[in-house]
Amino acid sequence: MKKNKLGILSLLILAITFSMIGLVNATEMTGITLNRPVTNGEYTGTITFSATVTPASSAVKNVTFYYSTNGITWTYIRSNSTADATQEVHTLSVNTGVNFTDGASYTINATAWNRTGGGHVQTTATGVEMDNTNPTASLKLDKSFVSKGSPIFADCSGSSDSVDTALTYFFTLTKSDSSIITNELANSSSKTYTFSGVDTSPVGPGYSINCRVTDNVGKISSATNLTFDVRSTGDGGVIEPTEPIKKAEEQKKSNTLLYLLLLIIIIVIIVIVFATQPGSKKRRR
Repeated sequence: MKKNKLGILSLLILAITFSMIGLVNATEMTGITLNRPVTNGEYTGTITFSATVTPASSAVKNVTFYYSTNGITWTYIRSNSTADATQEVHTLSVNTGVNFTDGASYTINATAWNRTGGGHVQTTATGVEMDNTNPTASLKLDKSFVSKGSPIFADCSGSSDSVDTALTYFFTLTKSDSSIITNELANSSSKTYTFSGVDTSPVGPGYSINCRVTDNVGKISSATNLTFDVRSTGDGGVIEPTEPIKKAEEQKKSNTLLYLLLLIIIIVIIVIVFATQPGSKKRRR
């Protein structure tokens, strides 16, 4: 009987010991790595925040993400509340267009919280920027028509926001009947291009040049197409203003004439007023 009691007691001690070992293993989190976003990364749209907890432990309650612009005050983003407690990689879908300002530099914090006891491990990524603003693009040509065999020069002006450090340009030459489609200068940092391919083009109107501007995160804007003619003889003409520019110039001329007319009217009124004032004329004797 005494041996049975000792056997039972031994089994209880072993069971408690293994349970404690399991509990220690379950609560031990040695580190966490932020997979995305990364330091100095640029992002747009909805992205997946990801963190790896080591080792994979059933003690992980969740991984919570925060952001800060000064590294002192932290704003809660969301917790990975649906995380499998035993998984190693914890993810969370985040819309970068909400609660984030384009061009601001953020520090992102990922904290893995212990299921028991409130312990945690954390890591950060600095210099993270969000870009949800498209660049802009405008196009100019140096001619309104070009002789067959002569080049035409395209200048694409692109503007970016505070996030973008570089823009890339993509030029396209097309004909309205689609007989010629030429893509030039793909993914180039140069904003100008000279099309020499018009020397093999059929004579006639309907040629069009377009440029597209792409920013760091792949957001694209296209400039308004500009058209030109290919002629058999004669030098290419100087580029004529596009319709919006023509309207602006006409409006400017109209405004100038209006100002001159108003000035004349004011001068006439002043002359009349002074002429009709008492004593402005000599009294007849």
